Amino acid sequence: MTEERAPREFDSLFLKTLDEEITSLFSVEVTKSLYSSLFKFHGITREMIPSQMDKLQTAFQQVFGRSSVVIERHISKRLYASLGLQFVPRANSTLADYVGNAKEKHAGMMRGGLKESELQPQCTRTL
Repeated sequence: MTEERAPREFDSLFLKTLDEEITSLFSVEVTKSLYSSLFKFHGITREMIPSQMDKLQTAFQQVFGRSSVVIERHISKRLYASLGLQFVPRANSTLADYVGNAKEKHAGMMRGGLKESELQPQCTRTL
């Protein structure tokens, strides 16, 4: 796999994980509604989500309130599992933190240079 393909493949895997976890937690209808709302209220399509994580998180917070943290962790846990990585929840970490960290780990592993233990998510959520 070339370095150029790795980010696209990771983004596809993330979107698949997002679909599966939202559908698993709620339903296909909720997943479709989420994507519709993201487009209507935030101007992003499903395919734009990996580069617009802040808008996804805002939508989660608006729709699910404090439960959005739990939903974000479920998505993150499934993503890490699909990559064969160990998921370790960290206080104040966001979905964007976990996804960014997983993306770096995936890219590092594709290059054969980084081990999973060498990267930890940076916390950006404020209380």
